[in-house]
Amino acid sequence: MSEVTVFESSGVIRLSVARVWELLTDWVSMPLWAPGVQRMQPAEDRLAPGLRLDYLSAGHERQLTVHEVEPEKRLVLRTGDGPDSLAYSFSLDESAGQAKMLLRITVLNPDLSSAELADLAEEVAKRDGATLYQLKRYAEGAP
Repeated sequence: MSEVTVFESSGVIRLSVARVWELLTDWVSMPLWAPGVQRMQPAEDRLAPGLRLDYLSAGHERQLTVHEVEPEKRLVLRTGDGPDSLAYSFSLDESAGQAKMLLRITVLNPDLSSAELADLAEEVAKRDGATLYQLKRYAEGAP
């Protein structure tokens, strides 16, 4: 399977990795920090690969699937498995009691021209570029 990175962002959240992980995987609260997500509901409570997350964005029902889980280290969510699906990879690392986070968004098995990939990268940056900033604001202000 090939993947092409279309967006990458990193930052530090002044909380422990354990607390950031807890907030990152609190699906019901995701609309408080995830750009464009109006409602998020998991199909079940178990956090494991294959978990389906139903959400509302721009008035449309959509789905993400948990693809990879390494508790307090890595979470990968996918929009699908077919060509041109997106994967959202959140990686966490502890540094001096703070969480360093990397968000990488990739296109899976791209069936797009170079120009189409560039357009997609621009669209993803506009739509998801503030994700880590918004997560940081939410996490550092959460009770």
